[in-house]
Amino acid sequence: MPKRPYWPPYPKWLGTGLLEGLDTKTAFNLSIVLENSAQYLLRQFAAEADRAKYPEEDINLAANILFPILRRVLASDNLEFTWSASPSPAFVTECGIARTHTTQNIRMRFTPSDKSDLCGYSCLDVEVEFTAQIADSLVEEFNRKFKGKHVVFYTPIVAMGKIHDPQENKDHYGLATRCCEFPKEVHVQW
Repeated sequence: MPKRPYWPPYPKWLGTGLLEGLDTKTAFNLSIVLENSAQYLLRQFAAEADRAKYPEEDINLAANILFPILRRVLASDNLEFTWSASPSPAFVTECGIARTHTTQNIRMRFTPSDKSDLCGYSCLDVEVEFTAQIADSLVEEFNRKFKGKHVVFYTPIVAMGKIHDPQENKDHYGLATRCCEFPKEVHVQW
């Protein structure tokens, strides 16, 4: 079966600067991941009955940090796995294999800086530093978990925060990702 061509990225993501300098395949897949993540954020925040729990500033902060993290991680030259994206949580590969994305926990190996350590920083400096810390840690953890495999992402980051490790009986900073792993590169059909 011939490989599926990569279409231009979702137009709304072209003006953000997040796709600049990327090859067509990476820009196309990253635009799918960004769109899936934006829809996920909107659904997550809209689902909360208590709007005071997630004020608009929190939604903007999540978007300001999440999208650059995705760009830094998925466009990194240091990835030890291949990846693509699917616009829906269920998909079919070129071999006719139907798959559904699963949620997996990823344990991060850093602790975010306490805000008191960042006294001299502006909010933008804090966001940039925090984004870089998370992205670097995420590349390391994704490489550890997916090395040598092909990963089809739906939403690479669906939750961030403390994840309980029942084996150690303690919490760690981490995230959850929605994806499927394959032993070699596959092409998603839709």
